[in-house]
Amino acid sequence: MTLSHGTGPGHRGKGGMDSSPERLFDDSGAPAVPRPAAGDKCQGLSSGGGSTYERLLERYGGFFEELGYGCLASFKHLIEQVEVTIDTATSNDVNLFAKLHVLKSARASVEVFTEYYSRFLPPTVVNNLRADLTFLLERAEEVVLTFG
Repeated sequence: MTLSHGTGPGHRGKGGMDSSPERLFDDSGAPAVPRPAAGDKCQGLSSGGGSTYERLLERYGGFFEELGYGCLASFKHLIEQVEVTIDTATSNDVNLFAKLHVLKSARASVEVFTEYYSRFLPPTVVNNLRADLTFLLERAEEVVLTFG
């Protein structure tokens, strides 16, 4: 990934972090993640409205946008790859070997992606993203192994 001068992961500009309520990291570098309002139930990826893509983008997109140029696009590409993998794995037109191969490839992509961004994002964000994507791929693998 080529980054132009003054942008990229970890770049905060001249004045450091702004004081807007939407910021993702506080001055110490810890994540400033908004807490759910009292009475709200945390919804999993497989429940609630919207597509998985939209839920993942809503949950994690701000972190990658904060990192700078190209990071959000890379994140969107990963989500799309996982969605295509799940579609392929649950398709009746694809043989079992190909389904297992695309699932293995997607898992490897998730590992490489999260390993790279673990240098720039808080561990909880990276670990939760890895867990969410792995959960989706594991469910797809269960479907493949159960129904072929």
